[in-house]
Amino acid sequence: MYLPQPNKLIADESMFLYVRLFLRKKSQWFRVDKLGYYSDISDISSASNHLCLPSIALAEPHTALCAIDEAISLLSLEELKDFAKEAKCSGTTKAQISASLSHMARTQTGLKKCPNGQLTLSFTAKGLIECRTHHYVQRILQRTGPLIRLLPPPVTLFHRLHTVFFRSTNYDENSLATLILAKISLRNFPEYVVQRTSNIFHSREQLLEYERAIVYKKEVDDILEGMGGVPTRQGLERVKQIFEEAYHRWKEILRVERGKPHPVSEIDHPSMYYLQRYTPGRSALFVISS
Repeated sequence: MYLPQPNKLIADESMFLYVRLFLRKKSQWFRVDKLGYYSDISDISSASNHLCLPSIALAEPHTALCAIDEAISLLSLEELKDFAKEAKCSGTTKAQISASLSHMARTQTGLKKCPNGQLTLSFTAKGLIECRTHHYVQRILQRTGPLIRLLPPPVTLFHRLHTVFFRSTNYDENSLATLILAKISLRNFPEYVVQRTSNIFHSREQLLEYERAIVYKKEVDDILEGMGGVPTRQGLERVKQIFEEAYHRWKEILRVERGKPHPVSEIDHPSMYYLQRYTPGRSALFVISS
């Protein structure tokens, strides 16, 4: 379908913006006026709005933001101090002010003016006292301006495509970085022919379970590396929780796999032995052994 030049320009720039955001932190809100890709995108506001269109559905705008902690994290320290002064919150550091604002938003009740001029508590449609979370979120958005966040389903799909096509044995949030950098000629690789002779995943269910296993493996690796290689107590509790979630399923996978006529060593059939790396049980083994 032919697009007029202005619309095509916006579409192209919106895809460029999507790629740049994809390479940044996962599930993060971005302030549109601070993205700063002005040398590559002529109109960042239009490009971000294009990604949020229902027909495109690759991102969501600030109207979807409702969590007070996410809203607070978007403010700089100076903005946070000014906001805290208006809201009469305590604290001097960013962590202290954020905690105070979050507590106030969740516990402070709202008031509304009745037709007779009296002030009364504000209640939700279910008859519960309404806290002021929405009020504070809206006030923060007045300071931040428009926001954009990539929708999780398309991001998950792109990561899954990377796992299938590139046969990754590790989960990486920047999984497509190398491909994208090569496409825009920021990285160069020699040409070579790829020949695929086997399907490594026998079903969608096996692929999804393998994907969950390598995500678990990455989370455990990140926790155990910790700050300076020393995991926190909270991190170790999360590792224990992952172990409990994965262990019984891993034993079931082992029972099923042992009943199959697979080669038991690399000597029997090297290619078949290697393909065992792409089974959920193999990845879960690293989680269990950790």
